[in-house]
Amino acid sequence: MKIVFKKCPKIYQTDPTTVSMKIKTLDKILNYANKYRTVQSSYYKRAFYKAYIDFLDWAISYFQSEIGTKTYTTDKLVSVIFNPRQVSSNQFARQLVQYMYVAKMYLEKLRSIADFKNADNYVESFWMVAADVEELIIVNEELRKKSTPYHISSRLGVRDNLSAYDLKQAINQMTYLPEAHSVKELDFRNVQPCAVVIIRQALELIGRNVLGSSSICDSTGVVIKQMTQISWSFLKERFGKSTWTLSSPLQLSNIDKLNKWANAHVHNPWIQKTYIRAFGLEILWEIMKPVPSGVKCFDGKCHASTQFGDFRIDKYNSLKADFLQYVQNKKSGAIVNWLDISQVGAYVVSL
Repeated sequence: MKIVFKKCPKIYQTDPTTVSMKIKTLDKILNYANKYRTVQSSYYKRAFYKAYIDFLDWAISYFQSEIGTKTYTTDKLVSVIFNPRQVSSNQFARQLVQYMYVAKMYLEKLRSIADFKNADNYVESFWMVAADVEELIIVNEELRKKSTPYHISSRLGVRDNLSAYDLKQAINQMTYLPEAHSVKELDFRNVQPCAVVIIRQALELIGRNVLGSSSICDSTGVVIKQMTQISWSFLKERFGKSTWTLSSPLQLSNIDKLNKWANAHVHNPWIQKTYIRAFGLEILWEIMKPVPSGVKCFDGKCHASTQFGDFRIDKYNSLKADFLQYVQNKKSGAIVNWLDISQVGAYVVSL
């Protein structure tokens, strides 16, 4: 998702009641980050780390105060957050509570794993987090709450496009990662978005494995590249229209939405919001969460696997026949190469 903001006049807010312009914790962390970059002393390291924790605590508290008692299911959040289309600032404002909800989850995760030993890394990484937090607060104050008639000027900003040069640098750093003296030498801005590509690859494999398809080829045996992402589209479109059934950890339409979000990044790479990227990883974990106890399958035995999540198929042969027809309607003569049933990435409850 990209947010398109209307151009606003550069009027600086002076109203002391405006929360967004009184983020003293943000000023503090910026100040100590710059000082610690200049003077590598234990004093400034401790001062920066404390400012980092104070900022996380402040932002979590701010979002909680705006969210109130509202709660959202994972499916509801996925349906809102992973929108592959551009949205206007006003549309974004209408759904802002859900975005703050996800951002708060991410900040709470960062707070729970924060470690003073990693302070050097946080000096390099917190900029993007702080910029994303500031953006949410500005939109919340200006557009959602309409607490000010002024345009609130952002003090932070991150270039959101990824150039070929940025990608080259990211590839170089990942290839020669063992040669880095410390993690802080990595360009987090360029390297971290690569996680979205891996999420996309994981979803592709999960979809294929759920169906039990190893590949789809033409009549000459060449893999049809246009069909590498077809699994989730098939499941979303055909679910409930045949005799087979599939239960899944999340609604199929939402898994398909996550897949399209990740796929869009592959073809048009740009800097995703830190909290959205982290939420994508959380959803991948949710999809792949193993069943805590065994599932009774078609062979009468209980099976449990750590390799896939809680996908369960009734009438698997019907699903296979339906998928083959779906594929061949897309391309005449296409061949589906099937995995052995023991390798299917789902619990086959019945054939």
